Amino acid sequence: MSDWDSLSVVLAGRVRRDVLLDLQRPMTPSQLAARLSVPLPHISRALHDLMDIGAVWCRNPRRRKGRFYQRTSKGNRLVKKVRQLTR
Repeated sequence: MSDWDSLSVVLAGRVRRDVLLDLQRPMTPSQLAARLSVPLPHISRALHDLMDIGAVWCRNPRRRKGRFYQRTSKGNRLVKKVRQLTR
């Protein structure tokens, strides 16, 4: 998927956009939910969608709870584009 296609996915959902922008360091879904004041299931869905486009990855995927997510290099590129387009 091209960066432009991925950017469309990010911008199509407020929670996806906010999660990607807020994920400046590795965080758990619970931490993101608390920081963004968004229900945990919405955060989990957004992370899943962002993983599907290669914007984030899970640092400890074998854990059932307490998984840490962080941006990929593609995710960092998308953040720059989002910030440019939403100024």
